[in-house]
Amino acid sequence: MRTHEILNTRQIHQKIKRLAVEVLEHHIQSNLLVIIGIQGNGYLLAQRLCQELKQLSPEKTTELIKLCISKTSPQSELRLEPESQHIPFQSVPVLLVDDVMNSGKTMQYAIRHILNYQPEHLETLVLIQRSYALFPVNCNYVGMRLNTTLQEHVAVELNALDLNLDRVILQ
Repeated sequence: MRTHEILNTRQIHQKIKRLAVEVLEHHIQSNLLVIIGIQGNGYLLAQRLCQELKQLSPEKTTELIKLCISKTSPQSELRLEPESQHIPFQSVPVLLVDDVMNSGKTMQYAIRHILNYQPEHLETLVLIQRSYALFPVNCNYVGMRLNTTLQEHVAVELNALDLNLDRVILQ
């Protein structure tokens, strides 16, 4: 199978920094932002976004939460870690983060779950948004839009231990 690198480590870091600036610009009035990363690369991306936000605006508080969801059967298992009963979702903005939006299915189920907590408002962020969607999800913040075929696979490789090994590839 032929592999083509779409983004290298430096480009990914630039995208995350740009996304963080966009989020800060939009949430300039908010003192607290809850960031929910979808388990796996979505959570790693959310962690990096939080780090970037803290560097850009140390006075802003970010609460990072992991959303555990089965990507093959998203309706069966959904839970937030840590349990988020103590966070007043009703009075703060929430940002849902994932690495790649393919069909929109995972994002759609995640949104439905988070809406049960009644956030002030809910936005979405992805590093890569593919050109087709089967579910009506529109992301507020997008690192890169890709026109792909259904047969192609986009893989985001975020290395938790060595940030110099990050890349996005098209297979």
